[in-house]
Amino acid sequence: MNKFTKISTTALFAIFLAACDKPVEKKTEITSSQPEATQAAKVEDKKAEQIFVVEAQKTEQALAIDSQGVEDYRKLEVWNAAQEKEMAALRTELQQKIATQDKAQIRSAFTQFTAKVSDILKSLDAVEIKNTEVQQLKEKLKESLSLSHELLSSAVNVMVSENPSEELQNEMKAKTDKLMQVSTELQAIQTELQQKFAK
Repeated sequence: MNKFTKISTTALFAIFLAACDKPVEKKTEITSSQPEATQAAKVEDKKAEQIFVVEAQKTEQALAIDSQGVEDYRKLEVWNAAQEKEMAALRTELQQKIATQDKAQIRSAFTQFTAKVSDILKSLDAVEIKNTEVQQLKEKLKESLSLSHELLSSAVNVMVSENPSEELQNEMKAKTDKLMQVSTELQAIQTELQQKFAK
């Protein structure tokens, strides 16, 4: 009986150890897979954090670009408002001289007008614009002013010439068509940027 008890106890102890060993092995498996899962989670967190940082930088850059655009658009608006008054006064004076039909007065007024347009174009060049979209508006505005001046120059030449040639009249028509096209493009750019940058 003693021998049987020893064998039973030994068998029971072996079963107990075997039973205890299995959960320990499972625990070890779980524990050993946990660092891999934790490592994978850390990698995913790091990726998500990097994506967040990149997106935050993009947003910050977009805001910086927009604020530069707003500032540049405002500069151009201020410049335009100041020049419009001067140009209106010059046009009125030129129209008065044209109404006299005195060719000498028309030429004199146009010479003054040409000098003023040159000054206006120089002042436009002096307006510092960093935003590429507003720069495009500035260039289109400059093109429009130059074409307007060229067209007016052709009109004055037609008025002061004794017998305007057909070539001069065709040149005037071509400049008129080009000016209309540029004006349409200028208006489209201005409308787009006004919605985007005007505050």
